[in-house]
Amino acid sequence: MDNLLETTINVQVDKRETKIHSFVLSNSDAVAFRFEMWELYRKYYNTERRSFFDRFQQNDCYAIYWSGKTMIGFTAIRMRPMKVGKRTYLSFYLGQSVITKAYRGQSLISQTCARLFLKHYLRHPFVPIYVWCDALTYKPYLLFANAFQNYYPSPKMKMPKAVEQLIQKIGNDYYPESFDEANGTVRKEISVVDDPTALVTEADLQHPAIRFFIDKNPRHDSGHGLLTIAPVSFKNMFSLLKHLWLKKLRK
Repeated sequence: MDNLLETTINVQVDKRETKIHSFVLSNSDAVAFRFEMWELYRKYYNTERRSFFDRFQQNDCYAIYWSGKTMIGFTAIRMRPMKVGKRTYLSFYLGQSVITKAYRGQSLISQTCARLFLKHYLRHPFVPIYVWCDALTYKPYLLFANAFQNYYPSPKMKMPKAVEQLIQKIGNDYYPESFDEANGTVRKEISVVDDPTALVTEADLQHPAIRFFIDKNPRHDSGHGLLTIAPVSFKNMFSLLKHLWLKKLRK
């Protein structure tokens, strides 16, 4: 079994120092853990097991997080080249993400992404790299807003034409039957998220990024997603590393 990326992350859980081991495995290797992954995923999402298992064929790899011998989370990753006009981009998709409640707020996925992005940024310095997700709730959108200086759609800046075209390409390629080109959202038949912490409260609405997400994706409570994207640029890499460093200092 080959580890595409292996890291150890020190976190604070119940005021105790805990080591989390992260392994990025190819989908063919990650499938060995599919039943354990399913048992964790089904606690927070409304989906059928068959549908969950089918996603292994669509994704390229999975970052899986362990505390000792206990799996405490994972996220799916797809790395695909995409051509828009005459320009070729490398796209990173993040999805099917779940972290056990006790280990949330530790930037586990962000730290994995920082290492993975840096690896590919150095390997392909002249190829524009973008990371994207289908944000079903405000939480993944807020992750982009907190970690990156440039992300789209954003309440802070107008979306460049090239990014708008890339979003259209992603939407039409991955969600041809359900992508709404007018507002960049993906229609869902049902709401698959079953996590009370993802519900928007009155206090949440005071946050400008969350408020913007609600405005752009008014049917999020019906399960619709907002395609969210950010360039893996020097500016955003610096912003992400700074975000992780400051968060570590505050703990």
